[in-house]
Amino acid sequence: YVLSYPLPDSAPYVEIVGSLEDGNIVLLHCGGENLDLDTELLVNISNTTYVTTVGNYLDSKSKENGAWDIGERVVYTPTVDITNLYVEAAVIDRETNSMLMTGILQEG
Repeated sequence: YVLSYPLPDSAPYVEIVGSLEDGNIVLLHCGGENLDLDTELLVNISNTTYVTTVGNYLDSKSKENGAWDIGERVVYTPTVDITNLYVEAAVIDRETNSMLMTGILQEG
């Protein structure tokens, strides 16, 4: 008997840099493949995790082509003051269920 299974899709290659600017969490797409607008964004602020999509935080001009492209920024504005709080961000590709980026942006 010969059985074959479909190989899992490989995660997209992407370079994302995270930072804090004026109390906002900013993720800059620096290189690699374009990402779908439904790519997941996880933000952890002092052990509370917020789950959303990058499409909710790209500006309208950036969303015109239906993708998060090189040079575009996701700007997430927390609902709480993050001064001196632990802040971590992660980007997840839903199609492959792969983590594309994770980083601690502030130790807190």
